[in-house]
Amino acid sequence: MLVMRPGSAKAIEEMFNSISSRYDFLNDIFSFGLHRFWKRKLLDILNPTFGEKWIDLCCGTGANVTGIELREDFAQRARKNVEAFFPNQAINGRYEVLIGDAYEQLIGFDYDRIVLDLPEPWRVIDHVENCLRPGGIIVSYSPSIMQVSKLTDRLKRDNYAMTKTQEILSRSWHVEGRAVRPDHRMVAHTGFITSTRFLG
Repeated sequence: MLVMRPGSAKAIEEMFNSISSRYDFLNDIFSFGLHRFWKRKLLDILNPTFGEKWIDLCCGTGANVTGIELREDFAQRARKNVEAFFPNQAINGRYEVLIGDAYEQLIGFDYDRIVLDLPEPWRVIDHVENCLRPGGIIVSYSPSIMQVSKLTDRLKRDNYAMTKTQEILSRSWHVEGRAVRPDHRMVAHTGFITSTRFLG
């Protein structure tokens, strides 16, 4: 059994090696399909504007966007997913995936937005000032409140403002005539989205 521990790069690599071909399918299973909802919420927070330059760290499988992915197979999957989502459209020049380790360095500069979907997002913050424009926004998805706590503590040590965390919940409703109420069952926790603005 694989036990995930913060800072255990080997364990993280082994886990992704074992699931890479089934990653999207497993996301659907483990999140009950709600990862699609989280991604829409991320875009609502980021409020994309035409011509902006974005960087997506550990783009895994999904404006002008540069993705940084540690694994070549996930980078290929990300490219295929974007091409499938935008059929018959030229994405060259507007979307690229680079191979790199975001914990070591961020590639590029003058980005408007940074999207983090990493086990240890606080480890990327040291590299942000070299590539994010003043006023740029960082958004991070984390499944654990302890990840949020470490990220928030790290952001407080530097030039960030308007840091906000939202828990994303999904609850369906029973609507039948005048009988209107929330369903008795719900997915009570789906994840946390933290956003902050870089002051420069």
